[in-house]
Amino acid sequence: MHTNQRRKCEYVQEKDASELIAKAAELMEHQMTRNDFERHYEILCEYFELSQNGFLLKDLFNVMRVAEKLADRQDEVETYGKMMEILLSIAAFAPLLSKSSEIFKLVKDLEEYFSILGYLMVCLKSIELKKCTANALISLITYDKYSPRIAPFDMRNKAAENSRLPGILGQLLLFADDETFLHVLDIIRLVKCQGKFYEDIIAQDALNVLLMRIEPTWRERIENGTKPGVPCSKEVELPLYNPISSVLWVLLKYCESHREVLSMIEELRPFSIWSLQYAFILFVTSYNKFVERNDVLAIILQLLRLFPNLCFVESGLADDLANIGYISLFQPRSAWGKKIKITNSEVDFMYVKLLLTILPYYVEWDAGVKVLECTNIIYHLLKMLKNASLERTDSKWLPLQSCSINVFVWEILFRVIPKLEEEFIEHSGPSILLSCLQIYKDKELILNKCLMLFYNILKDDFKMTIRNSLLFNDGIHKVIIVAKSILERPVFSRLIQDCIQNIFCILKYLYGDNVDKNCTCYLEIVLKYMDRMLNPKEDEPAYDNRIIVCLMDFIWETVMRSDATSRQFMKRGGVYKMLDIVERYPFHVKLITLGALVDMCEDSSCVPYVITWKGRKHSNFLSLLLEIFRLENKMLGVHTGHRGQIADEKHPIMGADQRDHTNTLGSSSPAMYDLFLSCRPKVYAILQLIYERHAEVTEQADECYKNLQVDLSAEDKMTLLLAENFLGLKLCEAWREVDMELQEMNFKASSFDHKILNNLIERSNRWGKHLKKVQLQLLQEERDNGALEEKKLYQTLAEPRLHEALDALCELKYIARCTERMFRVSQKFLQTLQVKHSMRKLFSGKDTHTTFLSELHATPVFNQTVTVISDQVGESAQPPDISLSPSDDVGVGHSARDGSIQNEDHTPGETISKNE
Repeated sequence: MHTNQRRKCEYVQEKDASELIAKAAELMEHQMTRNDFERHYEILCEYFELSQNGFLLKDLFNVMRVAEKLADRQDEVETYGKMMEILLSIAAFAPLLSKSSEIFKLVKDLEEYFSILGYLMVCLKSIELKKCTANALISLITYDKYSPRIAPFDMRNKAAENSRLPGILGQLLLFADDETFLHVLDIIRLVKCQGKFYEDIIAQDALNVLLMRIEPTWRERIENGTKPGVPCSKEVELPLYNPISSVLWVLLKYCESHREVLSMIEELRPFSIWSLQYAFILFVTSYNKFVERNDVLAIILQLLRLFPNLCFVESGLADDLANIGYISLFQPRSAWGKKIKITNSEVDFMYVKLLLTILPYYVEWDAGVKVLECTNIIYHLLKMLKNASLERTDSKWLPLQSCSINVFVWEILFRVIPKLEEEFIEHSGPSILLSCLQIYKDKELILNKCLMLFYNILKDDFKMTIRNSLLFNDGIHKVIIVAKSILERPVFSRLIQDCIQNIFCILKYLYGDNVDKNCTCYLEIVLKYMDRMLNPKEDEPAYDNRIIVCLMDFIWETVMRSDATSRQFMKRGGVYKMLDIVERYPFHVKLITLGALVDMCEDSSCVPYVITWKGRKHSNFLSLLLEIFRLENKMLGVHTGHRGQIADEKHPIMGADQRDHTNTLGSSSPAMYDLFLSCRPKVYAILQLIYERHAEVTEQADECYKNLQVDLSAEDKMTLLLAENFLGLKLCEAWREVDMELQEMNFKASSFDHKILNNLIERSNRWGKHLKKVQLQLLQEERDNGALEEKKLYQTLAEPRLHEALDALCELKYIARCTERMFRVSQKFLQTLQVKHSMRKLFSGKDTHTTFLSELHATPVFNQTVTVISDQVGESAQPPDISLSPSDDVGVGHSARDGSIQNEDHTPGETISKNE
């Protein structure tokens, strides 16, 4: 009893942390007790003692009240500073949960908690306290380890994004002193939030502020807006550049992945770009700032990519890059070249690549083009290509570096030449590029870059100046030589396939309208490439269909311009190859190839080649064209029956898209629009040319070749009916559109015109019904023919004597086995396989062979004993002795009727005996 009373007396009730912080907040806010600092200090010490592992999430509201009072009176009360330091040290821990439901209930408190911490970064005067606040924010946003007792990482990140913290940090970038500014940069750089956090910071004009603060004298210059002077002292340092650069890259990468943010960013001002320009000049003239120099160029490049309206030329940055960077690169003996030494180190190589990557952006401004003209950039780029093609040994670059720079030069010329055509021709650019084409024909990568450059130059050469220069330098002949060298390659890689596409595009532009009628030098190339496309090798990657498109385009635009070359193309089998391509390649290739065939069929000499074609799956050209017509109907969504017959009498050939556009008719004509990018009008045109315009030639050719007399299936006949009436049905659709358009316009036609229009529409309806009726008759005819064929089959099976035929067949098989060597060899092979299959491996290691006459096809040998001496050689080795006892029943050669032959495969040392 005494012990129990003592324990009861020593029992002290534990204090509640939530009650303490609530009490402290009330005392610090109440007018009567707000100056009772000792009591405040005592209660807060007790609370901090209980909250060493972090504040409870439900207490954050009272913690914010206390933090705000401590910050407001930090100058008046000395103990408040100490209390604030302890509070911020505990704030670095993630808030604790007392209930799991607090994750959903107290989200708003956590958001306000981050806002208060951001506010403390502004109002606190002590650098140490600001550092503690920054550390607390970094810890709260970066600590991602899971524990069921603390607020989850996702919840904290979401709260930080939705709070006012990002906006406060964005404003602090401009107004904070250098020490606080570094803490703000640390928070932005280390934060793991996404989305709205960075967006709110960027909205505070963070990019302009960060660029502006790179230069140390920005505060003195911002009032007058003056440009910083040229850094002349080597002792000048930019202490804030590295932290600013790291945050800049975080924000620029976010802008690159979220392009919608760019619209809310204010235009980058020249005052900000001047600081970047100052940093470039300082770093490029320093001897130990190579990494920072490259980083500045990378930032400039990223700004040019993200902001097309960047004041690149206006700020003078373009002039400095050209006068310092490019002059020192291209003219090493100039003043800047002697001052800036460029070696083949990895850092300098990256510097050169960044300079070359920035160069094409000059042409986006007229003033930038003038800067390039003053720098004579075309001459220096062509000189680099010429030196690389000559493989000079005095180059300072390593082989791989030289190749990479060479590729960069090709890409730069592709962007620059259209704006500097006169300089390109003046410095013999076409002849230099043609010589490079010959030199690099065995190097796939550079050859591809060279051909791409040619193609893009000619595509944009509206004045024909570069084209004429290339023709003057025998460009056609040199391109054809490259095409022939590519043909000799055993495998067409992806890069080579790109080269082939560019070659035919280049030849098309070079020939142009002035095609020499006697020039057939390209026909051989065209035909060989068509053969290669039709017969690919097994180890080649799948051919890009764009090669065939470019090839057909060249045939259409160039080969067919001249009647002489067109007919030579036909004589060499070009029409057959084109029809093979139509049969094997997908829709977009069929489209352009059929278009070329339509123009080719304008010449009657093409008809014999078309009607004598036979494909892999189609017996003649007609079945091929009808299948294409039928497949396109299906692809367009034309309403048809299960056999392809007409389902919609009013719109027999109208697709789903055309039907939708017709019902919502606008200014365009869906019926005419449907003719574009369609194979159906081309099929109709070929049929009309073959069977109508050149009917006599077709009849004469068919009398000789007899290839058109082919029985078409019912589906082909129904499709042929639609294809032959395609133009008339399209005109019917057009008249319906006219009627609908007049109704929408509330235009009342005259009685005569109205009567004509109604008659045309009624005629089109009757036409559709008639075509459907004919198609149904074709289906009925097919069913009748099928029933007749089935009846004939049963009659044929009933008449012949099958028993005699079966005996005759067995006799023929016996004669074949006895006379034909092929049957004997095949039977021996099957017998050997059966012997091997019957072999079994015993545990003793010996092979045994058991012969089963019921399964093994071997000829039995009666009354014979065959002894085979083992092939193992002993000390007294003797030649093998095989003895055969005479018998009249020795089976030699083949057996009687079972087709088996004598087995000669035995295991050495084994005695085989068979007695009956």
